[in-house]
Amino acid sequence: MQISDGFEKMEAAARKILFTPSQRAIGREYGALFQKLDAAGVRCSSVEALRQNSGGHGGEYIDALLQDRARLEGWQRRIGSGVALEVRRQRPSSRNKRGLIGCRRLVDMVCVGEMTLAEVLEKCGWVAPGRAG
Repeated sequence: MQISDGFEKMEAAARKILFTPSQRAIGREYGALFQKLDAAGVRCSSVEALRQNSGGHGGEYIDALLQDRARLEGWQRRIGSGVALEVRRQRPSSRNKRGLIGCRRLVDMVCVGEMTLAEVLEKCGWVAPGRAG
């Protein structure tokens, strides 16, 4: 039995292929790398401090973490800090209900959080609960 990720859930709901195999693969790789580094429990600056203080012990592990962190940061730079979905006009009655959805936040919610786009829209207040998708 396999647990469906966000990509599979979206394609099942649409009943068609929405992503190329390479798009799914890079999204899954991004999510796995993000989770791996998150599970390591150290941020980039902490890893660099550990490397300087290691005195040659365990340097391979720290070097691997640094390489992984650099790869993840490269992908995050390519994603950018733009806005994927922004509010253009708001009625006074709907103020503070919808949030901006940044590109990086969207990618993290889908690739790391394994959410569908409908779930992202619902979580960010763009549609009423249970009404998306």
